[in-house]
Amino acid sequence: MSTLQLAVATDVGGEYSQIERIDEILGKIAQAGFSHIHWCFEWDGDYIYSSYEMQQIKELMEQHGLKAIDRNRIKNACPVG
Repeated sequence: MSTLQLAVATDVGGEYSQIERIDEILGKIAQAGFSHIHWCFEWDGDYIYSSYEMQQIKELMEQHGLKAIDRNRIKNACPVG
């Protein structure tokens, strides 16, 4: 029997690019019982994550036990995928 994987959009609590706020939101998502996220931060903006930020976000996701199920980003680098 397969398990349903339900994701929540990361921008559910607002739109942030600061790593501290992203950590806070990911923590709240994990505390709410979600195991997967849909990455939506900066989905329609012009912000480009640096390699360092992508590594930080990956580590935060691992710390919170979260996996990406989807992401919104067309042109720019995205920290999940």
